[in-house]
Amino acid sequence: MSDVDDYAKLIGPTPSHDSNGLFQGQSDEDRNFSNAIRYITKVWIYENTVSDLADELVAFDFSICERAREQYEVAGGNAHMGFEGGTLYETWAAHQLFLRKRHSILLSEGASIPIDAAPRVILLSQQELLDVLETLLPVHSGTDVIDEVQIPSLMNIGNAGHVIQLRSRSAALDEIRYWDTWPGPSLLCDANNKMGIEAKLVRQKPIRWRITAEEYVRAVCALIVPISILSWTKYGENLCSYKTLKEGDLFKFFRLREKNLFSVSDLLQVQSCTTKAKGHDVILHFFISENDIVRLARIQVDSSFAGKYPFLFADLIKCLFMEFEPAPYKEVKIEDVMKKIMLAVKTGEPQIYTCTNLQASLHLVNDEGNSHIIAEILPA
Repeated sequence: MSDVDDYAKLIGPTPSHDSNGLFQGQSDEDRNFSNAIRYITKVWIYENTVSDLADELVAFDFSICERAREQYEVAGGNAHMGFEGGTLYETWAAHQLFLRKRHSILLSEGASIPIDAAPRVILLSQQELLDVLETLLPVHSGTDVIDEVQIPSLMNIGNAGHVIQLRSRSAALDEIRYWDTWPGPSLLCDANNKMGIEAKLVRQKPIRWRITAEEYVRAVCALIVPISILSWTKYGENLCSYKTLKEGDLFKFFRLREKNLFSVSDLLQVQSCTTKAKGHDVILHFFISENDIVRLARIQVDSSFAGKYPFLFADLIKCLFMEFEPAPYKEVKIEDVMKKIMLAVKTGEPQIYTCTNLQASLHLVNDEGNSHIIAEILPA
């Protein structure tokens, strides 16, 4: 008896498909969602342009796709039905649209798959892929659930491609844990793939699987990664040179003074700068790569300052957007930034303002009785 049989007893078997390629026993809501994904990836993205502007993705109206699908099906269209899996481009487009974020494809140099019209594809060796995962995946501790992430990874299972969601890794990076959207035993279990991979069940609630790093690099085709988190790796988007930023209007207008320079990783150094506004300290951190390129910036102010002078805080965010956004950029709506600031102060909930291809991520932080608002400016 294989592992698949054992795991099926623990978490249930994989249900059979109907003639349309949908799993038996799905609720009407789940079936409708599955149909919507299939229609968008198999039909809609080939008849429409998939936006690559972050603000347009945030504002994307899925009701347009739903109305188009209804008309398509009434007319007898069925290209989205059946058992055919998604291509790399379709997988990229689905994550771009459904997560409303720009994504890059990190393609394994050993994968032989077409990339079609995907706008950002970076070819990496197996070791470079593992280096990225070492940076992006949190370290798990035993079977404890931690602050996991979700990084889509397209895998080769021998006769098809399959997407899993990477969640965490071991400290030595010899084990990778993931969630498989496939119901029942993972397609990376011994009897479900032709790559010699033997995924093991780690947890039942929530379900988590693990494979070795060697198994992972053997089968990985590509990572589909949000651009925002790639800022912490060498494959993120550049904003501008620190030299250009320092010589520009930002430093002059806000009278920024350089303080400390320190390293946070082998890739990034942080230049801290300070200024004063209405008697309050304003701290800026610029994360700079080895070639003097700013990857992201952080602004820290007292929450009392942000709540009392949201316009001044928003104006500083706007100026950073103008320095970082390549022309032509869309005008930052300072009233909308102020609303996000006030919501972060009042509710304590994170807020995000997006303009063209940059975002300001606002977080309330309480540190030893002091309350701060941090705005992180980075590619969206």
